[in-house]
Amino acid sequence: MVATKGRPPVRENLPHSLVHRSLSLRRRFLPPHLQQRPLLNSLLQERLCRQLAATLRPSAYSIGSYNKVFACEWLNNDTVLLATKCNNLLRLNLLNSAVTRVPLLGMPGRSRGLPNLPVVINDGGLHALETNGPATFLATGALADGDLGVYELPDLRPYALLHGAHADWVFDAAWLDAATLVSVARDSSMAIWSLPEANFSTDVDPDGFAVTSPRYVRKVRDFQDQSARLRSVDIGKCGNLAVLSLNSFLQFYSIERLDTPVATIHLGSSESSFAKETVCVRASPEPHCFYSCCVDHVTLYDSRTGLASDSIESKDRLSGVRSLACNGPVVSYGTGIGNVYFYDVRSHRHLTRHLGLCKAALPGDQQQQARQHQLFRDHNYLHGSQPEYAIYSHKYDADCTRIFTAGGPLATTHWGNVAVLHS
Repeated sequence: MVATKGRPPVRENLPHSLVHRSLSLRRRFLPPHLQQRPLLNSLLQERLCRQLAATLRPSAYSIGSYNKVFACEWLNNDTVLLATKCNNLLRLNLLNSAVTRVPLLGMPGRSRGLPNLPVVINDGGLHALETNGPATFLATGALADGDLGVYELPDLRPYALLHGAHADWVFDAAWLDAATLVSVARDSSMAIWSLPEANFSTDVDPDGFAVTSPRYVRKVRDFQDQSARLRSVDIGKCGNLAVLSLNSFLQFYSIERLDTPVATIHLGSSESSFAKETVCVRASPEPHCFYSCCVDHVTLYDSRTGLASDSIESKDRLSGVRSLACNGPVVSYGTGIGNVYFYDVRSHRHLTRHLGLCKAALPGDQQQQARQHQLFRDHNYLHGSQPEYAIYSHKYDADCTRIFTAGGPLATTHWGNVAVLHS
């Protein structure tokens, strides 16, 4: 490509930006005279999305003896938050590998004057970990099974304990706006929460954070009018809401009217693979559309019609799709045997490169150390059985140029973790 005098060619700016990415610098791969051309900018951004996987290299982190990272979230360019099955919220510094525990909110007797649900210390782990749009609040699980804790960012100061809606594990949460949260739980309840003002007009805990009750609670029923075990929730680009259950159905709601779903999809009978291991739903960049996963497929649904518009067969069939993420025209999915695959929805094909978790993420000298530290309670492994790792969560950073993958052994009898930065 020939450059005009004084103006570097776009092709040379793209690799230049990738080098600067690793140094955590602001990337401007378009020259100034092209930055005001939205179409060209969009085309180059889509091309970068498709080529990103081929440029990434893994760096594994040892986070100690914690069990299974169920969720991860970027706090800033140098810090990632991790939520584990063993009920710990961790802050991982990517520069020096330091791991810090963040105290969880809640304990028996804190909610005077609020709905009295049974207080059960959380033994199911932390599944939800979500930052709101302006990056001012973070929501995750709490000490009690059915509670959520909200922290103020960036310093993770305890802000509010959300109590009184759920009596079982909180599986997922999504921010409707900067101060409104929706959560779903295994007891079939869906709740809407409004964060209190900074002056804490609701009940205040002695430790200095608010304790607040839900604004709205709904017991969701499935297509056979049975209680649903709600597994995942997400908010779409047009303000519509998708709720996925382990009972193999997907419901869509309008935010203005949550008492009746706009559409309900039965994903299949109990024998169908589309009805097995339905653990994640995520909004598509396309308006009104959502991706839902099962044991061997990722399917795109239109919330207005309830119809499937695309279906992606997993390259790791029958291992289960455990996590989803979108980046422009590329949807990525993490599997139960440690891979992240990328699918181009425009050309309807998988990209040639994918991310591997175990061998690729643990080169030579790190493999033995990882086996010693990350599988320290794995009795099956000690007897000669090599466990499979699952990607329970993978997240792009703010610039969509790095991916953090996290997970652990797939089998419930195995104990361990894995955390890898692809940059």
